[in-house]
Amino acid sequence: MHTCNYAYTDLGGSNQMDLLKALDDHWKGREAALRDMDTIDFCVETALHGFDIDPPDTAFQRGYLRQLEKG
Repeated sequence: MHTCNYAYTDLGGSNQMDLLKALDDHWKGREAALRDMDTIDFCVETALHGFDIDPPDTAFQRGYLRQLEKG
């Protein structure tokens, strides 16, 4: 009997939870950026420059930066 072995990654258990948390944190970062950009005294250019100096290292920060870049 011939069987096919397909290579795939099982995202069960903690890996799936890590992925879901990272996605949730990413969207929370984007929402936070939208709120910040909606304030009068917020400067997008200054915030972007901050990420040039200190690149994002969390999903929240990457989401925040993504939203800044999107405008």
